Amino acid sequence: RSVSNHQLDATRMMLPLLDASGMCRLLAGLSASVHCTEACRQEQRRRLRCPTTQVLACFADNRTHGLADPLADPLSCFRQSRDVRDSCRCVSPVLGPPVELTPFAVALVVAGQTRSFTSPLVSSAFKTLVSRLPSGEAVMLAVLTTESTNRGDLRPGGWHSVTRFTTTALDKTMHSLGLPWRARYLSNSGSPSEAAAACSNEELRNLLATASGTKKLPEGGMHGSLIKRVVAFDLLLSYEQSTQRTPERVLFLRPDTVYILDVAALDPNCSTGVYVRNDQFAAMPRRLAGYYFTSYATDRSLHGAGDEPPNITVIGQAKQLASPAERNLGGLTLMPHFHLAYYGVPFAGGGLEMDPNNIDCAGYTPLKQMLAIRDLPSFDSTPGVCYNKMPNNIEVRALLARFNVSACTPASLHQGSHHLQAARKRERIPPPSHPPPPPTAPLVLVVGLLVIATLGLCWCRRARASKGKEATVNVGAPSATAGHNRRALEEVTV
Repeated sequence: RSVSNHQLDATRMMLPLLDASGMCRLLAGLSASVHCTEACRQEQRRRLRCPTTQVLACFADNRTHGLADPLADPLSCFRQSRDVRDSCRCVSPVLGPPVELTPFAVALVVAGQTRSFTSPLVSSAFKTLVSRLPSGEAVMLAVLTTESTNRGDLRPGGWHSVTRFTTTALDKTMHSLGLPWRARYLSNSGSPSEAAAACSNEELRNLLATASGTKKLPEGGMHGSLIKRVVAFDLLLSYEQSTQRTPERVLFLRPDTVYILDVAALDPNCSTGVYVRNDQFAAMPRRLAGYYFTSYATDRSLHGAGDEPPNITVIGQAKQLASPAERNLGGLTLMPHFHLAYYGVPFAGGGLEMDPNNIDCAGYTPLKQMLAIRDLPSFDSTPGVCYNKMPNNIEVRALLARFNVSACTPASLHQGSHHLQAARKRERIPPPSHPPPPPTAPLVLVVGLLVIATLGLCWCRRARASKGKEATVNVGAPSATAGHNRRALEEVTV
């Protein structure tokens, strides 16, 4: 397509065109966040006189910062990228907040597989986080799953080891956190069609829809995680519409992670961009949330389900320019800020999986510590948990000690898998179509005792007849050993 097809469209969430020109634009967005940080962007806002309802979209000239030599690079996009400027512009945000709504402080948006979320450790950590937020100025919006799986290196059986959660248990955990909340519960299929059915916003439904004759949308795994974030953003839009309130800041959190946040999480010093920590945490002004939570748009384009097939060669070369240490696809291309860069949305933070791996944003560091808590294979709504690496943070260490949580080991994972497999075997037994018969083991024991007593009585009568002596037998009292065995049988039956 021509360069004009890559212009910003503030009226809808379009699917990125990842041809040569589109990747050139994306690289320019990455470079802008590296070379024009928060102070630079604030100056750009003042120069452009951006209204508060608009956001900055920044692209750097690839030739200026040496990402590519237009004379030596065989890709024509680096020679013809006239849509890329060494500056920022003011644009209306995609799915931004209506201006007439009443603002409040922050929305905690939790999305992903439920995993360890209902465990006492993780729910306690979320309660602590909530207690540090302004009273009455926070809400939690969650998209969780009624089934959870995990990678093969984290549990035997890999994705086939399933932990199930009842909606009652999920409601109970949400209610216990101590702030207003709303939640949507999906299965763990990672299906775009299921997610689309859960969305009210037409643009988000279209993002998750498969047009007739197109390639199947990516689903499950990391794709499923991005799909759930789309549903979570739809939940935020629904909340705003029904309450006529909108958050000034939005935090993204995973359900299976312990977060230790600073009060700076609500600090507006980093107000022109999105602060990200890999794909596990993000803090942003509400105006930029529409970009962050729709990174599935770039994901589906990368996997050939966009408006045009992606140029895999170009994507690979572009990724190598941004993160030369990692030549394979994945890593950076799966990160939400890879999607942000296409729209020129500035970002900062750490674990970026590019060069540089960390970008400062006016000293803004809202995240003190985060630790993924792995759930052990379980068959109920309160799974056992473990952690992969002991953190340095004192508060997290104390939390682990309080709940007696230890490091993940092959033994603990196999033990959890053993209990899960046993529970599955019990579940496979079909329910009876008629009332079950009474347990037979205790009945056999009673009959046996009666037979023994009868034989003993006969023997006594015979002995009395033969010897002319009196003999008594306590017929009704079973032995202590028999009583013990009977109790054991009853416990097994129960």
